[in-house]
Amino acid sequence: MKSLSIFFLLITIGINVSAQNLDAKIYKANSDNPIVIINGEIMASFDMLKKLPTDHISEMNILKNQEISATNLFPIDKQANGIIEVKIDSQFDIKTQNELNIFFGLNPSNNIYLNGYLIEDKDRSISRESIKKIELMQADHISLKAPALNITI
Repeated sequence: MKSLSIFFLLITIGINVSAQNLDAKIYKANSDNPIVIINGEIMASFDMLKKLPTDHISEMNILKNQEISATNLFPIDKQANGIIEVKIDSQFDIKTQNELNIFFGLNPSNNIYLNGYLIEDKDRSISRESIKKIELMQADHISLKAPALNITI
């Protein structure tokens, strides 16, 4: 009887240890600032807007309660930080979504998320200077059907 109890104890411990997910994280977008969309095609951080001389800005629209997408990887952090649309006469160092996916070994058409929000327009680029962190999110077949990148700006 003693050996049977020890056997069940070891089986129970083994099942509990293997049931733990060591990669479990609570993701939260780190940015409380709005996303800046430059000339309708380049996505950048609010800090980028601060660095530009004001004489280069020809037009600015502030959309206070809007996000780039309704699809969010992290439903816990669903809050509208807003969007600032600007028209600027300047050149920027950018990365396209296809370039980023290829660099990380993904299919060029895979989704990319910006601060947890899906970039629905595949023609939009991301300012290279604004990128703080890039995470490769593995497919979990629940919220992500294929691997995707989450870029924090």
